Amino acid sequence: MTSRRKEQQEGCAIKFSVYIKVIVVFTVLIIPVYAVNLWMNAMGMNFVRQKDEESSTYNLKFYASQLNDQLFFIRNLQKQLLTDSDLQKLAFRSGLLETYEEFRMASGISERLATIRNSSEYVVNAGIWVKSYNKSISTNQGIAKLPNEEWSTLEGLVGLTPRPLIHYENGRLFFLQFSNNASIVSYLELSIPKLQGTLNRLAPYPNSGVVLADGRFEGIVSDGYDPKIIAAIRDQAKDREGDPETDSWVLRSGGDQYRIGLNPVPSMGWTIYTYVDENEITGTLKKYGVWFLVLSVVSGIVILAFAFSVNRMIHRPLHKLIRAFNMMEPDHVRVPSRWKEETEFDYLYRGFDNMVERLNRSIRENYEHQLALQNSELKQLQSQINPHFLYNGFYNIYRLCKIGEYDRVATLTQKLASYYQAITRSGKDEVPLDKEYRHAMNYCDIQAIRFSNRIRVSASDVPEPCKSFMVPRLIIQPLIENAFEHAFENAARPGRIRLTMTCEDRRFSLCVEDDGTGLSDETLAGLQAKLSLPDAEAEKTGLINVCRRLRLKYGEESGVFVSRSELGGLKAELIILWK
Repeated sequence: MTSRRKEQQEGCAIKFSVYIKVIVVFTVLIIPVYAVNLWMNAMGMNFVRQKDEESSTYNLKFYASQLNDQLFFIRNLQKQLLTDSDLQKLAFRSGLLETYEEFRMASGISERLATIRNSSEYVVNAGIWVKSYNKSISTNQGIAKLPNEEWSTLEGLVGLTPRPLIHYENGRLFFLQFSNNASIVSYLELSIPKLQGTLNRLAPYPNSGVVLADGRFEGIVSDGYDPKIIAAIRDQAKDREGDPETDSWVLRSGGDQYRIGLNPVPSMGWTIYTYVDENEITGTLKKYGVWFLVLSVVSGIVILAFAFSVNRMIHRPLHKLIRAFNMMEPDHVRVPSRWKEETEFDYLYRGFDNMVERLNRSIRENYEHQLALQNSELKQLQSQINPHFLYNGFYNIYRLCKIGEYDRVATLTQKLASYYQAITRSGKDEVPLDKEYRHAMNYCDIQAIRFSNRIRVSASDVPEPCKSFMVPRLIIQPLIENAFEHAFENAARPGRIRLTMTCEDRRFSLCVEDDGTGLSDETLAGLQAKLSLPDAEAEKTGLINVCRRLRLKYGEESGVFVSRSELGGLKAELIILWK
């Protein structure tokens, strides 16, 4: 990955992280307000639910207490009636009394019954049955002989063990009291509509209900209820028997949640059960839920509006500035266009533009200086032709002429001419790679003649994709010259030089290796150190000169790199990375 791409990614990362951090911080500041509102809404719903539950429990206990007091009062009157002296005489002496006396006693009992019925709105009929008298006395039928319809409803209860004190049948509810071994039976019929009217006060919501039921839910007094819910209440009430503190619980039925309340009526042994859908209780708070939703939407809009304003006022100007910094490269510095709006960033833009202008001027001056320096170094390299090399060339021509090898003289003369033409001309600073390589091969042929062909050079061809690439002049020959002079100059033994080239993905590599034996590890380390810092060298010749020129033109990743060759001598690798 190139340095420019890395800088762009780092710039984008900083850009997005700062922008996102600002939005995140603002969102974090909004969240507590939102959370407090959510907490207040939840607390409000819990408060209303709790207060409604307390109110419902209080009302249930109040009405249950009032009903119990009324029924307890009626029970006491019924018990007192059984101790009436006229009733006792009539029960023991019936048939022995005169007709008038018997009628008088029955009339007095009838009056007592009327008093009991009139004592409470819950009593619709008060009656008594005396076995020895063989008649029933009631406020509805008066003194009636047996059998009659009213007594036949209750007659079957006399023989039961234990005898019931409450009887519910066909929508009619009776209080019963037995005396003298069931020879006297007092019965009071309660008003079901009056009881329903009292119970209805405990079910103020549409989806609610109340029932007055016995322990087995066989007797139920109610104006209307959901049988499924009552059946669920009955099942759970059995599981909660024996828990005196349980006066309410939550019932889940059909996906809904109901709050159940209960309170016993001791005077009759029955219990009042209430149920209400909790959605009914919190229904008044639904409007707050709507406002809470509105608050959520408004909070989202505020966050988006803040993000948009930050993007417009801060993020976009910073993004433009960072993008301008990303465009600043050593070989590509441009002055960005001025921000069209007058903002707080205008001062930064003016300073940045001035900085870029100064950088451009400095880079241009430095580039011109480096270009002039590179040209002078090339001229210096051209002028560093070893006169001894020229003398050896002429001497080899003389020696070949003496022995009559005129063809080799012609070849050597032609190659010397081509060689000196290439290194002495002052034309373009760049040549095609293929032409530069042919010049290096001319040098190899000349040196082969000089060393009497005891140095064998093996070289590969230039890869086809790289032949037309333009490269600086005289970058290959110094590497080969280094191998001849430093590896075989003072050695009479046969030697070998190997040239290999690769060209892939715009990366060109040329390796020059020899099998010389005079390269020590210290010498190799010193050469590597010089090539790693070619600018620190005062004398720019040979490999160091080539390395510096390549780095000036192609960057730090290009240059000359040396190491130990597999052949035993020096391996000098020339690398060019075309961008």
